Amino acid sequence: MQKKYLTKFTLVQLKIFIPLHLHLEIMRQYLETNGIQLNQHRRLISITFNDLNIIDITDKTNFETLPAYDFYHGGYSRKENENDSSNGLDYWRYYTFFVTDEDRKVIGMNIRQNGLLDGQMIDPINDDEDDIKRELDLKLAGLVLTRGTVAAFNDTYQRIEITDSHDWAEDFGRWNANRGNSAVEWRDAVIVKNSKRIEKEDINLGDYLYVLRDDEDALIIFVEEN
Repeated sequence: MQKKYLTKFTLVQLKIFIPLHLHLEIMRQYLETNGIQLNQHRRLISITFNDLNIIDITDKTNFETLPAYDFYHGGYSRKENENDSSNGLDYWRYYTFFVTDEDRKVIGMNIRQNGLLDGQMIDPINDDEDDIKRELDLKLAGLVLTRGTVAAFNDTYQRIEITDSHDWAEDFGRWNANRGNSAVEWRDAVIVKNSKRIEKEDINLGDYLYVLRDDEDALIIFVEEN
């Protein structure tokens, strides 16, 4: 039996900042790999983090590492990003995937302007909040949770090959085996092991992974705890 996790992740849209806390609007609340539950809520919550680096992955050719101080005091809240064009929302937003511990302290966070997933351009194009929420819901519903053992790394394409891979079938409440190996791209992922954010270089052949992915793009990678 695989080890069970207490760590959870939240898919959210950045809204407002206050000192030491961050208020967020949840698009789909969390997944706990011990229960494999995807619960959908829309409400404001408060999370905390201390001296943590946040990664801005908006420009995929140049990721920017933001110390917590720069994140708090930079122009990352919605009201600080007014749209000066005639298209899209009045204010452009940053969207995020992040991982918290049981106390809601953030372990790792990636942010992207104007879209939750790579290639999305939501805020500059769409000015209807309901349409945006529907688009996000459809995208989130299409995410796949995969588990398996690391078989190989492809540094050229920034991919991890996973053998003995299974995908979680939410409708049936079970893991379905894949016919072949799965490959996921780690570039945009928050990678967590032992309740700490790690780098791809800390993943080893033979490690057991749980990967939340959009097609081949990994968003969250949990490395099984030692």
